[in-house]
Parts: sequence; C-alpha cells; structure tokens
Amino acid sequence: MPAYMFHAALPDAVVQRFEDRTAYIARRFNIYPLPCGGCMAVATLQSDGLQLRTAVPLLDKTTHAWLEHLIAAGELTWLLEIEELRQTAHFVARCDIPDPAELRRVVAQASPLRREELAGALEWQCSALLEPLAIESCLPSFQVTEAHVGLVVPDVAQMVAAGNTH
Repeated sequence: MPAYMFHAALPDAVVQRFEDRTAYIARRFNIYPLPCGGCMAVATLQSDGLQLRTAVPLLDKTTHAWLEHLIAAGELTWLLEIEELRQTAHFVARCDIPDPAELRRVVAQASPLRREELAGALEWQCSALLEPLAIESCLPSFQVTEAHVGLVVPDVAQMVAAGNTH
C-alpha cells in the first residue's frame, strides 16, 4: 500500500470510464490560493470528458507531508470504491513536479490563514470545482462535461495546536 492515497466512493459507471483500456486518461496537479489564506492543491484525473478532482487544503502537518511524499514519489494514487458493487479499483498516475523548490515557495508564501473564514472558503472552492469548466481539460481533444469532486478535510485540531498559518 502506498503511504498516501485518495479514497472516493463513486458509481460503477464512473469508475468504468477510468478502467476502460481504450479511454484516454490524463492527470493534472495545480495549487490555488484560498480566499481565506493558505493554499489548496487539486489533483485531477481525467477520462475523456470526465474529471475526478480531489481538493487538498495544505493547512496541516499531514497534508504538507503528503505534498512532500508527492514530490519524492512523483505519483498520485486513488482508491475508488464502487458504491453499488462493494468493490474497489486502484489507480496510480505519474505526477512529476517540474520545480519542487518553486512549489514549496508558493505554498510557504501563501497569505496567512484566517481560520474563521475556512469553512466558507472550502465550501465556495468545492462548489466552484463542481463546474465542469472550472479546470481546463487535461486532454486537449476533449471538453470536460462532467466533474466529481472530493475534499480532503484538514485536521483543524492539529492546525490549532500547532498554530499553523499555512
């Protein structure tokens, strides 16, 4: 088992689109500033016009450790639970970070987190990510027509105890 993986429960029809050996599969990794301060990573896995987007607020020790693991391992892992079949599918996607030092700099220089605005900011960001065109297609010949979004919830207790601002 990998040290870190995303878990999502999805309908079989969605998972099959990623399992289809004739489908075009691509991935993307972006960092966005949060309106309340701090940053959010969004890992995207795409099959034809469908994107699975996993949002990771980089706000606690665990998510920063995940980011360091991603930089070192160069891959993202998803464990997709097929809701109606009680089965799982496992996907690994290469995700080389071309400039790890620049990525770390962007995260470190994010504006300070305003905790009282965190819940509203995460809700707003996830709502925006539900829009199919919120993230550009990873496959130039396909327009994104469907998006599924997952959120890794930060450990608020860990943030408060450590006094984290990013």
